[in-house]
Amino acid sequence: MQDLPKRCMEEGWNETMAKDLNMSNLLDFYGALLTDKQNEAINFYYNEDLSLGEISDIMKITRQGVRDHVKKGEGSLSYFEEKLQLNKKFADLQMQCKKIAEVVNSVIDYNQKYLFSAEITKQMENISVLVNELIEKQVN
Repeated sequence: MQDLPKRCMEEGWNETMAKDLNMSNLLDFYGALLTDKQNEAINFYYNEDLSLGEISDIMKITRQGVRDHVKKGEGSLSYFEEKLQLNKKFADLQMQCKKIAEVVNSVIDYNQKYLFSAEITKQMENISVLVNELIEKQVN
């Protein structure tokens, strides 16, 4: 399993975009563990794409204060991921679900070409529905 930034780089993203997406994902997993100020500052910075100056106006603190909240929050998010690896596990699970969906589709295609079993097609379609529901639950 490749980590998110490496996959993004292979898909033509620049390094900054990959890091921003990774930090946004970490915020989704661990944001509730940050202080309210860190969570708010990082959310504005990564999810709303606001500058430190814009965030300082909103939060009514100095630009340096915003930077401190963002940097400390980034460090905490990275630490939580290093210890818990929820983001990595989530990405691994998504990849496995996609592989299962590919295998199911392959079996359906093979069955339609060679075996013509309505029961196999029905069961594979049931598995496909379950995998798609699992993927949807992960995303939401």
